[in-house]
Amino acid sequence: MIVASISGETNPPPMLGNERSALAAITMIAAAEVEYRANKGQGNYATLDQLIAEKDYLKNAVAPNANYKIEVTVTGNHFEVSAVPAEYGKTGRISYYTDETQVVRGGDLSGAPATAASKPIVQ
Repeated sequence: MIVASISGETNPPPMLGNERSALAAITMIAAAEVEYRANKGQGNYATLDQLIAEKDYLKNAVAPNANYKIEVTVTGNHFEVSAVPAEYGKTGRISYYTDETQVVRGGDLSGAPATAASKPIVQ
């Protein structure tokens, strides 16, 4: 029983692994945005393409992922990062959202994107 429990956690089901990867990706992107703004961005946030081009910020941690659609929106003094399952129920169930507050929000929204109004996710 103990071995089965440990094995299940080190090798999670594919959908759970996809959800964990998406959560890690948006958390890393938000941290990179804050660092970029404080340093190279001179007070401005970056697009996802800019963060990827600046290898010091993401260090290839966010590779293209067919399991989740990740979007970064930058507007003035604000950024938003969202992650939505590519195929709800198959590649994931949880939608994620974060912004400059770095509070991760979301939940099972039936494939709809999470927003600033979504419930915080306890990590």
